[in-house]
Amino acid sequence: GQSDSVMAAGSMEAKGFKTDLTALLNAYLQGPGPEGLRNPFPADSLVMQLQLEDTVLTLNMNDSFSTLTGAELTLSCACLAKTALSLSAAQTVQITLDSDLSDTRRIITMDAENLLLMDDIITTTPTENQEGL
Repeated sequence: GQSDSVMAAGSMEAKGFKTDLTALLNAYLQGPGPEGLRNPFPADSLVMQLQLEDTVLTLNMNDSFSTLTGAELTLSCACLAKTALSLSAAQTVQITLDSDLSDTRRIITMDAENLLLMDDIITTTPTENQEGL
């Protein structure tokens, strides 16, 4: 959260859904963020399904979010993970990108100590390296 950082803290009104984590995260994804901050998420990004099991929060994202790649994917996942961790009792966030646009399923795991992209790509047709999964 320093001024020269690629991520900065922001706030938003949670009136009407502060106990509904899915609705709150979907409102966060749509922005707009505080003045001067850029919304890193593609338009129409949504959490399609949310599950908290023990200390792991799994977020299944829609196709709009699944179009992200490279640095944009890393930044968007880090922003979403930090926000989800601050709003829940979770210690780890798994972001699942299960796109209808391709035959791959990506599971990105982040926690408060490690916001680097840890990306597991799983194809619907196992490759030689994935047969034991």
